[in-house]
Amino acid sequence: METLIAPAINLTLLLVVLAYYLVGPLKAFASSRRGNIAEDLERSRQMLSSARERFDDFDSRLRSLGAELQSLLSQSAEEARRTRARLVQSANQLASTLVTDAQAAAGGMRSELIGQLRAEIATRAIARAEEQIRSRLTGEERVRLRKEFSALMEKAR
Repeated sequence: METLIAPAINLTLLLVVLAYYLVGPLKAFASSRRGNIAEDLERSRQMLSSARERFDDFDSRLRSLGAELQSLLSQSAEEARRTRARLVQSANQLASTLVTDAQAAAGGMRSELIGQLRAEIATRAIARAEEQIRSRLTGEERVRLRKEFSALMEKAR
């Protein structure tokens, strides 16, 4: 047991010297470590708060995106309806103009055709009358008609 007393005293002295010199640095290390951890926690809280704000912002944008999409769809549908109405109105006006022009052209062609038919009928009637007159006229009647015609022409001069 006497052999254990000297090492025990050495161990005690070593522990006292170590405690004297190491307590201050260990306290400083623990204190700085506590400060670093507190700073890290504060940064983490700030980052979490910033992330929540961004999440809330994106969430509200996402919610409003549905309403905005619905608004765009309704605006597009309304614009398509107005465009369709304009096209139908334009087509109706064009159809009306085409009908009016076709009626006018048909009326003009009808008048022209009636004129041509009258001229053709008159020409054929004259030709038929001339043919009948020639077949019924004698030589003496022809001479008499020439003389009458010549007399009329001289009077007219």
